Amino acid sequence: MDEFLAEWGYIAVYLATTFEGEFAYLSAIVAGTLGRIKIPGVMIAAFLGGYTRDMSIFLFSRYSGKSYFKRNPKSRVNIERASNWVSRRPLFLTVHRFAYGLSTATVIAMGLSSISIFRFSLVCAVACLTWTLGYGALGYFAADQVTANLTLLKDHFVHMIVIFGIIVVVVYKLKS
Repeated sequence: MDEFLAEWGYIAVYLATTFEGEFAYLSAIVAGTLGRIKIPGVMIAAFLGGYTRDMSIFLFSRYSGKSYFKRNPKSRVNIERASNWVSRRPLFLTVHRFAYGLSTATVIAMGLSSISIFRFSLVCAVACLTWTLGYGALGYFAADQVTANLTLLKDHFVHMIVIFGIIVVVVYKLKS
């Protein structure tokens, strides 16, 4: 495992933070505190993954968003309202990565707003740096608690899977 992390770990962190984000990044930071991977490399890979994600979503919504409005005119008013709200609050843009569940929507709204690509790329870099440093510090200082509870998690792994399965079934049944 150590050889894999040394060879592919940073690429895995980059890809994981491009698609998922917080959980993968925090896990990599914990692995770094255990000495399996170097924390500065993890932070750089996470920054680049987050930046790639946000810029890709921004550019996709900037260049493909208009065709979406032609197919769904009802959503146009809501999206324009959200775009105007977000573009008037530059501080929110720098912390949007911490708004769990709203991060993607914020980036889409920015892609559909009138903000320039250059300005967004600068604000996105600040936001990703803030996110990288904030979650990196959280993962670093919480690593002792996580590693102390790994045996507890290992001992009760089957119970957790069963409980998670029950929750998924209940949520699925309530939705239908």
